[in-house]
Amino acid sequence: MAAGGVGKTTVLGWLRSREANSREVNLLGLGKSAIRESLHEAVAAGGAAYVDALDQVALAEPTVFDIVEQVLTQENARRVAWRLSCRPSAWSPRLGSALRRLGFDELRVLPLTRSAAREVVTGDVTDADRFLDAVVRANLGRLSASPMQLGAAARQWQETGRLPESHARSIRFEIVRLLSEANPALLPPDLAADRQYRLAGRLGAPSVFCGVTAFARTTSPVHGAMPVAELPSIPEPDEPGTPIRPADFAVVLNSALFEAAPHATVAFRHQQYAEYLAADYISQRRITRAQLSALLGTVDGVLPGPLVGVAAWLAALRPDLTQDLVGANALAFARSGVELAEPARVTVIEGLLASAAVGDIDPEWGMDLSSLAHPGLDEQLAGHLKEVRHPAQVWWLSRLAHAGRCAGLVKMVLRLALDPTWQAWARRAAIAAIKALGDDDDRRALKALLRLDEAVDPDDEVLAGAIEALYPGLMSTADLVDVLRPRRNDHLVGSYLVLLGNLTERVPAQDLPTVLAWAAEQSHNRDSERDYGRLIGELIERGWTEANSPAVRDCLAALLAALAGPPRWGLGAPPNGLPWVEDIDVERRRQLAVGVAERLRDETWDQLLQLGLLTAADADWLVDELPRFPRTAQQALANCVSPCSTSRPQLRRTGSFPCRRRIPPTSQPGGGAIPSPSNPRQRTDYADGTAADGGIMQSKRLPRLGRRNTYRTRSRRLRPTSLPGGASHTGWPAETHLAKRYSATT
Repeated sequence: MAAGGVGKTTVLGWLRSREANSREVNLLGLGKSAIRESLHEAVAAGGAAYVDALDQVALAEPTVFDIVEQVLTQENARRVAWRLSCRPSAWSPRLGSALRRLGFDELRVLPLTRSAAREVVTGDVTDADRFLDAVVRANLGRLSASPMQLGAAARQWQETGRLPESHARSIRFEIVRLLSEANPALLPPDLAADRQYRLAGRLGAPSVFCGVTAFARTTSPVHGAMPVAELPSIPEPDEPGTPIRPADFAVVLNSALFEAAPHATVAFRHQQYAEYLAADYISQRRITRAQLSALLGTVDGVLPGPLVGVAAWLAALRPDLTQDLVGANALAFARSGVELAEPARVTVIEGLLASAAVGDIDPEWGMDLSSLAHPGLDEQLAGHLKEVRHPAQVWWLSRLAHAGRCAGLVKMVLRLALDPTWQAWARRAAIAAIKALGDDDDRRALKALLRLDEAVDPDDEVLAGAIEALYPGLMSTADLVDVLRPRRNDHLVGSYLVLLGNLTERVPAQDLPTVLAWAAEQSHNRDSERDYGRLIGELIERGWTEANSPAVRDCLAALLAALAGPPRWGLGAPPNGLPWVEDIDVERRRQLAVGVAERLRDETWDQLLQLGLLTAADADWLVDELPRFPRTAQQALANCVSPCSTSRPQLRRTGSFPCRRRIPPTSQPGGGAIPSPSNPRQRTDYADGTAADGGIMQSKRLPRLGRRNTYRTRSRRLRPTSLPGGASHTGWPAETHLAKRYSATT
């Protein structure tokens, strides 16, 4: 779901290219029976079906949402992975409810990050960073919500040295540019640029209001396509006596504003161009409000979803014409993604807050409200903040104040954030506004929200907001770990889960040992993945990068040792494997292995192998250094000598181990066999009764951290000679000899 120009088609195309057994289901230009047939074909094919631009399909065939509901709710359709795209303003709430009952998820396309925005405009400007800096200085960051709009602004900036004054000016500039790019294979057009623009408007109007999806150069019947010869030839009002010839339309249709469509037709390059041109064309005609309502097909003042886009452009160009429409369709106009004229913005905000006051609208988490900001927003919101009756009001008022940078409202919003009578999801929006607009004193007041009981903050949303606002600038790491708690709702992918996944990046380097030590303490008798999401795994990644510090290494070793026993900690292997498995810093890995060995219990020594901290390449090192290891580490490391030695037939000659690629289960370089269930030298079985499917050194196939895989081997365990007071070095020569004898047997 996303407004026009945000990139729905691009995202779906990218996903489809990466999903096996997927197909595109193109419904544009199809009638009822053909739409139903195409959907049934997708059901029969199975796999994943991508259905794009339902909002455009609905212009020509308004029943498309009913047909989609009828097909997708059938039992046999559930074996297909459906991927649908539509503008929120055109989406059918009834279809949405039916699909949610079937387990469908609704996703929103988020604004571009700076790096993504740089990539979008790199081909349009000579200095992408300079352009983006200019966008930020002009407070036009909302352009990042639409790659199409951002690209148009970049081309205008490159050509004129100026940013567009408004969204309407930007898209008009882009349309004029596209009209000037004619097909080089044809003769240069003999039609003036202003006349081309007017004719483009005449083509946009039937595209939007009559459901024309394409234009055909021939008269052969194609559903949804209009032959050029059938386009009206009536002169324009400002050019009386000059009829429009098919050749004139052909000039426009041959420009870059149009692109090839099925069945030898052409269509607008993007639906937003057609909507703007249709709105501009209508706005220059002597049309009344009553005529406009009839043209748009409103029912009791409510707009049909597919026509919200053109209505929004009319509100941007002629707010006087749409005054009666905006209030009754406030949410639809806000979702449109069109930058409205200031009077229309005021009306939209009034409509949104009136609906929120009675609970008629829910929060719209993915909506960018910055396009509704206007100079009088502070005063407008202040009047509503004096009397708040519904949690939806708290949310919308806070989000609008945040989007409009209304710093003068911080104290009023802070009172909402601290008020325990409001639901946590509503207070979360108020906290975000305080974080963005408040000073340090305002943010410090949020410390009162760090220890709320479960009845007040059941989903940890308030806690997440308070931590984001306070840490690390106004909150110490010691205080942070003191307030971190297991997730109260482990079924919710909410703000707290997202915060935990990103929290490691915020920890100052000098405080990393503190957080690692806290994580080690939390490991006992808890399920960390359920309780803390990705936090523990991210801490291990960060700890490894800074493990050259003895303090960090010791705390990281304590954490890894804590993960060795039950319950199962859900780190799993990172995308590129456990961090030390792919790292060439052998010395750092070995130091960490010794630190972990010092802290392991006798029955969990094999975790050194399961975590890839020791490999076959370490066999000689283990034997040579065994007497010099700390006494508390000797037993666990000694137990690893035999498995490492038995897995290295060629290592004593080559001195290397190919740990960066997957090793076949029954062989490795040099022809030696890796211990497996069929190898009588050393049978390796897991504690749950399943046999190992390869050597223990296959780092790419390590189980999730915390899974206890106790090895039972026929090899003798190496134990230091016990003397009163503990292990003594005097007993090591014999054991070293034994270890070397085990190594020699390979």
